[in-house]
Amino acid sequence: MTVPADLQELDLRGVRARDETIALDWRHLLVVGASFDGCTFSQRRSGPVLTTGGVAAQGSLGATGGPSVYRRCRFVGVRFKTLGGFSLGAARFEDCAFERCRWNGHFHHDADLVDCTFAGPMDGCVWQGRSPSGRRNAVTGNDFTGAVIGENVGWRSGLDLDAQRWPEDYTPVLGDP
Repeated sequence: MTVPADLQELDLRGVRARDETIALDWRHLLVVGASFDGCTFSQRRSGPVLTTGGVAAQGSLGATGGPSVYRRCRFVGVRFKTLGGFSLGAARFEDCAFERCRWNGHFHHDADLVDCTFAGPMDGCVWQGRSPSGRRNAVTGNDFTGAVIGENVGWRSGLDLDAQRWPEDYTPVLGDP
């Protein structure tokens, strides 16, 4: 496998896409004011994760400057991490599936997550019920029953724990009111 020296820019401003597959390997992603329906976003899990310049694929699925919406999309193997990974940003996700994604070092601040499913390991992340501006995030109807949730996951800022489905062996605890 050839490892690139730098990341390839992928700027998706105002894009409208349906049933597309978007590989996030070796990408620096910026999504602003876009909508995706039935798309698949994937990132491979094997092989090197850094460019020869020492940079990991990264970016925002919902950068400020216009709302981005994802409907019925799949995210497969994506590394969600605030530094050196991808951020949900201020996007809205409806009926999306997050499969075998890596949730470690991710801080959810502004995204809306409605009727999404999560499968795979989840550790070292924080999920917020309110954005830093005080806006209530729509986080409801999500199915975490396929997730393996570690001890280092925080549910904060009034996130409605009763509005989600949880694994049988997991009891979420709200970290603050």
